[in-house]
Amino acid sequence: YKDMKADGKKYLVNMDGQWGWCDQEGNMLVNPQFSKAHPYQGNKLAAVRSGDRFGFIDREGRIAINPQFDEAWPLNGGLAMVRHSGKIGFIDDEGKYVINPQFTSVPEDLRTFYTHGGTEYQAVSSDFFNATSLIRVIDFDNPEGLPLNATFKDLMEKFDLDKRHFKKYKNSHEVFSDKKISADASYSFTVSGEAFQEVVKIISDWNGLYYDTSMNFNKYGKITEFAYTISLTSKNKQKTKAVLKALQGKLSGYKLVRTNQSRDNLKYSDGKKQVSLVSMSSNIYITITPLT
Repeated sequence: YKDMKADGKKYLVNMDGQWGWCDQEGNMLVNPQFSKAHPYQGNKLAAVRSGDRFGFIDREGRIAINPQFDEAWPLNGGLAMVRHSGKIGFIDDEGKYVINPQFTSVPEDLRTFYTHGGTEYQAVSSDFFNATSLIRVIDFDNPEGLPLNATFKDLMEKFDLDKRHFKKYKNSHEVFSDKKISADASYSFTVSGEAFQEVVKIISDWNGLYYDTSMNFNKYGKITEFAYTISLTSKNKQKTKAVLKALQGKLSGYKLVRTNQSRDNLKYSDGKKQVSLVSMSSNIYITITPLT
């Protein structure tokens, strides 16, 4: 590769002047075809230049927002900064304008924030830590907008995935990772369930009868567990108890069904689902298990 940049568990790579993505084994995920590209940065879309215009592609490399912008930056907090006809505005992840193009320029610090997810000013030390703002991304009733009785088909439609995203022989499936919440933390989302079923066939030929097995994708298979991981930055790794306390506040009305002596492993239930909270190092693990 002429150039390579880490992008979560993928790599943004340049081959012969064109950008694409590969996995950690070097297998191409999105063929190099873009003259310029920004990393996904944990989002479902990435900004790319096709021809002389910028648009956005999904995780499979398909065009999600048609190339129409003079310039575009990565999604950050659900918004992307774009330039159209010389003016800067902001769109959502569906390509709809939230702020119409009207600015001739923006501060360099804001441009850097959208490009890299941070700015030079993050080096300023501060003891301020808002745990409540971090847990706003956690939805116990509809994890990432999914109902508790969701199937893999629902998940695929919500995140524009196909069956290649799921594992045949494991029940844990990562949906996204390292999605930035703020300068203090990022989060990941995983689901559990049997996405593939083993099918046994009886084959008859001149040698007699024998069994043949295959793994068939079951899009109507039910998701049995939803899991969030909140990862705090190194400077805030001592703040996990504050995050746990904020999560407990969000679970008011739930019954505490189990705790260990250190109170870093908690289980709550409202009769319809069980919520587990586990704190380890700088990570907080939240597991939601439907009971019905």
